[in-house]
Amino acid sequence: MNIDDCRDSARGLDSFWRDTKCASEVEVLTESGQALESMLSAVGLARHRVWVEMYILEDDALGRHFERALVGSASAGADVRVLCDGYGSRHGRWSILSRLRRSGVRVAVSRPLWREFPDRRNHRKIVIADRQAYVGGVNIANRYLYHWRDVCLRVQGRSVAEFERVFAEDWMRASGQRCERGQGSAPRGDVRVVAEGVESAVVECVGGARRCVLLSTPYFVPPPEVERALTERVTQGVEVAVLIPDVCDSRVVGAVAEEYIARVVARGVRVWRYTAGFNHAKTLVTDDVAMVGSANFDYRSLRRNREIMTLFGGRAAEHLERDFRHALSRSVEVRRSHPSRQGALDRLIRLLATPLHPLL
Repeated sequence: MNIDDCRDSARGLDSFWRDTKCASEVEVLTESGQALESMLSAVGLARHRVWVEMYILEDDALGRHFERALVGSASAGADVRVLCDGYGSRHGRWSILSRLRRSGVRVAVSRPLWREFPDRRNHRKIVIADRQAYVGGVNIANRYLYHWRDVCLRVQGRSVAEFERVFAEDWMRASGQRCERGQGSAPRGDVRVVAEGVESAVVECVGGARRCVLLSTPYFVPPPEVERALTERVTQGVEVAVLIPDVCDSRVVGAVAEEYIARVVARGVRVWRYTAGFNHAKTLVTDDVAMVGSANFDYRSLRRNREIMTLFGGRAAEHLERDFRHALSRSVEVRRSHPSRQGALDRLIRLLATPLHPLL
C-alpha cells in the first residue's frame, strides 16, 4: 500500500466527514457496564428483530441475563438470531448456545473448531435490536463489567441497515440461510460502516490528519503501513498519542508490543499506559473524524480477522476525543529514555514470538 496514495484518498474522506450532521444518530457509550446495560434493555424490549453477532458469549451471570432477554423476545414473536465465533465462544457452545437453540432462538457458529483451524476469526461485535444497533469492543462476559475501559456506539435510524447487511452476510456464510432485513442503505451524512479493508481505512484516516491522531487499543502490534502513517504524522507536526493497557492480558502480545512501542516513541509518538483498569477500547480520532469498532491495532485484526469499524463525526466524535483525553489523565506516559520495563523472561518471549507477529 502506498502511503501517499492513502493520504490523497484521506483528504476526500476528511472533507466528507467534516460535513456530517450525524450527531443525533450516534451515541458514544464510554463505559462497558453502561453499554452492556443499554444493549440488554434494547434486546429485552425488541419485538421485531434481535440479531446478535458476538466474538465471546460466555455462560456466566451476564450471559444468562442476555439469554433470558433473548428468549423473552423470541417468545414475543421477534426474529432472534445469535451468531458466535467458534474459537471465541468455545467455552459456551455446549451450554448457553445449546439452551438458546432449545428455547427457539436461531443459533449459528462462525468458523467452528471442528471444521476450521482457529486462525482467521470472526471478531465482530454487533447487536441489532429493532431499529438500533450497537457496535464496539464489548463482548458478553462478566469481566467486561468491572475495571475495563471500553467504548461502544449506539446507532439509530437508517444507518442500522448497514449493520443488518453485515450480519446477514455473516449469517449466510455460517448457516447457509438468508435473513430478511430492512430495505435501504445509509444516506450521505450518516455513519459509514467499514467491514472490509479496515487497515486501509485506518491508514487513510491517519494520513489525512492535520491536528491530532488519538489511538486506543489493547494490543499494539501495527503492520508497517499503520506504523509508518503514525510516525509520518509526527514529522508533520500532528499530535499523535497512543493509549494502551498498563498490563496486557496476553503476556506474549504484550512482550512483542514493547518493540513497537519503543520504535514509535523514538520517532516522537506519545504512548500512554492506562492505569485505572484494563484498556480494551478500540478507537481512533483523527481531527474531527472518529472510528470505533472491534478491530485491535495489530496484524491479526487488520489483516486476518473479520472486523467491523464505524466512522462518524459531529458531536459524537468530539465526545470521544474528550473521553480519550480524560483517560490520559489516568495514565502514565512511556518515556523515550526508558520505554520498556521488560524482565528477562519477557525479553525471551519477545525474542521467540516476534517472528510470529503476523499471527498476533
